[in-house]
This record gives sequence, structure tokens and C-alpha cells, in this order.
Amino acid sequence: MHAADSAAAAVSFRLRRDEAPATMHGIDAVHKSAQDAVTKMPTTVQRRQRGVTLIETATAACVCAVLAASALPSMSAALDGHRLTTATNDLVLAVNLARSAATAQRTRVVLAPRSGADWASGWRVFVDDDDNGRLDTGEAIVREFGAVPKGLRITPKFGPSYSGAYLSFDNVGNLRRIGSGGYVLGRLVLENGEGARSLCFSTLQVRTVRAPTCD
Repeated sequence: MHAADSAAAAVSFRLRRDEAPATMHGIDAVHKSAQDAVTKMPTTVQRRQRGVTLIETATAACVCAVLAASALPSMSAALDGHRLTTATNDLVLAVNLARSAATAQRTRVVLAPRSGADWASGWRVFVDDDDNGRLDTGEAIVREFGAVPKGLRITPKFGPSYSGAYLSFDNVGNLRRIGSGGYVLGRLVLENGEGARSLCFSTLQVRTVRAPTCD
């Protein structure tokens, strides 16, 4: 009886030992499948993260539009300020050229608008041999300047007795009336949406003020 039980136990042990490799093989297969799944997961996530949704794109576009709209007023003001400064500097340059040419050539030199009394049309510096304030045939042009940007105004303010349609400098560089030689006092005012500048003419000097008056 004992011998039979021993034989049966031996057979059962052999069976379990024979079944073990198959069981281990199944576990290895499951483990390998799990590893493959884990390995593939980052690639799938990474691929999903590369895309941008339509909502995200629309949100970014709206933010950019708001930022651009808020920046427009400051950009416009900066551009107006630059134009005003440039026109003022060009006018100061023209005044200095006229005074220098008058003293160098010992004659009258005029700074006047290119078109009638409209300073915004541009201006020119020329030698006024006959002292009449106009550019006549044969009179030399020292330099011409182009029109100012649209929206910029230049207004002469020299009092009721002098129109300011021309500025005539004598042989020592002083601003005087044509013919009589009387001194001219007043200002040219440049204005646009950003502010104003004034070229102030006194008896012996010309100065620039960041205001519509010379005070």
C-alpha cells in the first residue's frame, strides 16, 4: 500500500514538473506583451502631443490681435512724433543754410515755401539778388526741401503786418523785411496730432521750442 502511494506521488511530481515549463512560458509571454505595451505608450503620447487643436489656434490668434490693437495707438503717436521732429530739423537746417549763405556771399538769401505761402508744400533756400522775396530767373537755388507728411501743418505767426510767406536774411544773417530792412520777430509753428514745435525768431537769434508759443 505504501509502495503504491509512493509510486503515485512520483508520477504526480513528474507531471507537475513537466507542466512548469509551459506555465513559465506563458508568464514570460504575458510579461513581454506588457513590456511592449509600456514601450509603445510614450510614442503614442508623444504623437498626440505634437498636434495643436483648433481651439488653441483660435485662442492664440485672439491674443495676438488684442496685443496688436493695443500697440497701434502708441505706434501711431511715436510715428507722429518722429515726423514732427524730422520736419522741425529740416526747417532748422534750411534756416542755418540761408544765414550761412547770406553771410558767405554778402547778399540777401531767402527761405520761402515752394508753393505760394504754403510751407507744408516744402521750402527752398535761394539767393535773392534783387531783394524782392521771390525766386526770379537767374537767381541761384541753394537747396530745396520736399513736402512735409500729411497731417502736419506749418503756420507762420509774425503779426498782422508781416505774412511770413518768406524769410529774408541779410549779409550778417539777421532776419529782415525786404526793401526797408526792418527786423522781423515771430515764429513758425509746426503741429500734428503728437504736439507742436516753434521756430522762434528774435533780433539776433533763432531758437526751437517744444510748444506752439515761444514763451
